[in-house]
Amino acid sequence: MVATCSYEARRYGVHSAMPISEAARRLPPETVYVRPSMERYARVSRQIMEVLGTLAPVVEKISIDEAFMDMSGTGRLYGTPEDAGNRIKDQVRTKTGLSLSIGIAANHYLAKLASEYCKPDGLYFVQSGQEIPFLDRLTLGSLWGVGEKTRQRLAELNITSIQALRDVPLDILRSMMGE
Repeated sequence: MVATCSYEARRYGVHSAMPISEAARRLPPETVYVRPSMERYARVSRQIMEVLGTLAPVVEKISIDEAFMDMSGTGRLYGTPEDAGNRIKDQVRTKTGLSLSIGIAANHYLAKLASEYCKPDGLYFVQSGQEIPFLDRLTLGSLWGVGEKTRQRLAELNITSIQALRDVPLDILRSMMGE
């Protein structure tokens, strides 16, 4: 099973949780495979979470390498949301030598999408009132929680963009896709 992959490997359609046999079929023969060191990964994750904990009153760890931070009320300390995000990136880089991507938005879902949108090593702020234009720049495949089977089903229903998905009434979507 692929634990994680480089951005170079992703260009070949390889992704986390893919069977290694499938990844090997997609990748060129000179590909280098590295066994993970979960002990080191966990140690660095703890270091990053410690940095985050010094900067925000609420840090919600959602996986070994992802967290949501509630930065509400920290404007006087850190300035604009972008300033705060850059401070987080700088402190993590100083402590661990690693880069990270940060998505800033009014809710978890949009923050996650913004983080994915600016990988690698980016920072993207979805400003209030700009949520719909931001979403419309994305593909259906970039929606968190929409996998291959859901994308296929949506395509069968002639829903090929986020805007088209938004235009379908919720009760009709439920009848077509289930709860």
